Amino acid sequence: MENQQNQIHLNNILSCINEIENNFTDLSHDQLLDDELRMTLYRNLTMLGMEASRVDIVHPSITTLSSFEKADYINGLGKDMYAISNFIVNDLEYLKKSLLSMLSKSRKKIKKHDFAMA
Repeated sequence: MENQQNQIHLNNILSCINEIENNFTDLSHDQLLDDELRMTLYRNLTMLGMEASRVDIVHPSITTLSSFEKADYINGLGKDMYAISNFIVNDLEYLKKSLLSMLSKSRKKIKKHDFAMA
């Protein structure tokens, strides 16, 4: 059951990452200053952090992503769109690959468990 919950949360994180990649990777710094776009991005980053904090796997990528749950986007991190933009461009793909690897391992554990139960 724990593996299934982890899979759900990992899939939700991947959905958030995909939405960020699809909507924000090609935007210029000036475009990211638009309030509506920033709020959408902040919402995605917060959701990503919320889901990561619910994953019961110890991994540096999960720790990094869970930190976004409680980030102060208005007065803190959100004021530095350059840092957020660099995170999206430089780090998000690596984190996505790490999550895909974790998800694959989690699926294998479930299959082994199901096979053992049969």
